[in-house]
Amino acid sequence: PFNGDVISIGRNAPTVLIAAPSASITAGGPVTYSVIYTDANFGSSTLSTSDVHLNKTGSANGTLGFDAGTGATRTITISGITGDGTLGISIDAGSGVDQAGNTTAAAGPSTTFIVDNTVPAVTISAPSVPRTATAPVTYTITYDDANFNSSTLAAANITLLKTGSATG
Repeated sequence: PFNGDVISIGRNAPTVLIAAPSASITAGGPVTYSVIYTDANFGSSTLSTSDVHLNKTGSANGTLGFDAGTGATRTITISGITGDGTLGISIDAGSGVDQAGNTTAAAGPSTTFIVDNTVPAVTISAPSVPRTATAPVTYTITYDDANFNSSTLAAANITLLKTGSATG
């Protein structure tokens, strides 16, 4: 018969979850990621700049920052974002430990977000008719940008170029 204390043995390493970025597209940021250590017996985190790496495509870049954080959640901030492409993060193994001494495995790559610092190109079509005395003439304005969202074009933004006595 056993008459001693019950001992719990933890052999599973805690895991690290990287939440979705706070924005799906940005020009300059900042964009944040929540990092959550998932273990019922989580002990502590030593998450630092040496543990986190930016995953970059194109010319996108940024600067990593961290909150001091307590408990099982930390916030990583990417600020000073420049270029065009995508950014995300990965975390090295060993950034956290549970009460049994098991260290975390690596995490990531995270979901990325788009960095777009290129202004849309604007083109104006040829007039709808080459010549007229009274009929309306229309032009088509096209915004060329893969990430185009919306236009605030209004009559106040348009200058009518005219010669002679022509007016409209």
